[in-house]
This record gives sequence, structure tokens and C-alpha cells, in this order.
Amino acid sequence: MQKHINDKILKEIKQYLIKLNENLKIVVFELHQNMFTQNTIDLLEGLVYCLKGIEFTKATHNIDIEEDFFKEKIQEIKQAIQDKEYNMAGDIIEYEVSELILRLSENLKNV
Repeated sequence: MQKHINDKILKEIKQYLIKLNENLKIVVFELHQNMFTQNTIDLLEGLVYCLKGIEFTKATHNIDIEEDFFKEKIQEIKQAIQDKEYNMAGDIIEYEVSELILRLSENLKNV
């Protein structure tokens, strides 16, 4: 039963990662224009959702995710936004988070 639930969660995460990846460019563009919008909030919530979902499925699936690095990047983005350093937040998303999403997507292909 737990494996079935975890499989469903991972399927949702795979689909969600596609949406996150599609929205990355929009969020980066907006942040580089010093615009903090709902798109950025949605992206951060999506990242947290994916991280929590993968943590939840650890009992039945071994997914390499670099959890600490993932959490650190989320915190750095939140701090940059809090400090109104929108360009910095955009750079973190563009150069580091996008790579995390790609690696995570690759790791989930075989699950």
C-alpha cells in the first residue's frame, strides 16, 4: 500500500517538475526586471512540494536528490527576496535551481 501511494506521489512530482521547468524562464525574467510576482511564490512552493514529496517516498524509493543543497538554495532564494535582491534570486534560480530540477528529473526517469 505504501509503495502504491509513493508511486503516485512520484508520478505527480514528475509532472510538476515539467511545469516548474517551463516556468523557470518566466520567473527569472521577472526577477531580473525587479518584479516579485505570484509566479515566484508558486515556484518556491513547487520546489518545497517536490522536496517534501521525495523525502516522504524515501521508505520505498532511493532517489538521489542532494537534499541539503536543495534546501539551501530554497533558503538563499527566500533570503534574497526578503532582502529585495531580486537579481540574485533570479541568478540562483537560473544557474543552480534549474540544474537541480534537471538532475532530479533525470533521477526520477527510472522510478
